[in-house]
Amino acid sequence: MSLEEEDVSRQNLSKRLPHLQNPSFWASFLHAANGIGYAWRSQRNMRVHVLATALVGLAVWGLRLPPTETAVVILAVILVIGTEMINTAIETVVNMVSPEYRESARIAKDVAAGAVLVASIGAVLVGCCIIVPHLTWPEAGKWLLRIK
Repeated sequence: MSLEEEDVSRQNLSKRLPHLQNPSFWASFLHAANGIGYAWRSQRNMRVHVLATALVGLAVWGLRLPPTETAVVILAVILVIGTEMINTAIETVVNMVSPEYRESARIAKDVAAGAVLVASIGAVLVGCCIIVPHLTWPEAGKWLLRIK
């Protein structure tokens, strides 16, 4: 396809899909929020990850972790939630383009789910390395006294 044909093709596509032409910043933000909402509503594992994030957040807050350690925990959590959302997008597209069973579709879905598993295991290891050492009795006692 020549450059001219490609440009004409692109123009025809943008006439058929005007809502995809250069959305405003706020429209892009709204689309992203809709994607997060879809993942929350449709994916049980997304809700499990968010619940785990809340529990980890309470631990980080209660243990008063240093800023660097807090940042590492936050990055691990963001990685897990981000990979879960990418997994959701991949599964949705695979279901759309391949409604019937195909081995390649299964592989794509399995690899995407494997990425979430790897990120989740990594986040657990980060938690073990950062949070668990802070769970000595004196610090746990301070945390319990702070809640009262």
